Amino acid sequence: MYRVYTKPDCPYCVKAKFLLKMKGLEFTEVKIGTDVTKEYVMENFPSMRSVPIITKDDVLIGGYTQLEESFK
Repeated sequence: MYRVYTKPDCPYCVKAKFLLKMKGLEFTEVKIGTDVTKEYVMENFPSMRSVPIITKDDVLIGGYTQLEESFK
């Protein structure tokens, strides 16, 4: 299952969720600052500097661009 870590007012977060919906794939949205802390995200995804942060089966895919490329 996909997990999408998001922040409010993030256009790429919206695009990532839309892309997964269009592909008919299930995902869980994890809101940074509500569901998890910023510190949790920084500790668990130290290479990521922007959102969304997308994982599949707890393996990091990356951001929106990497998600889009994974379907090509």
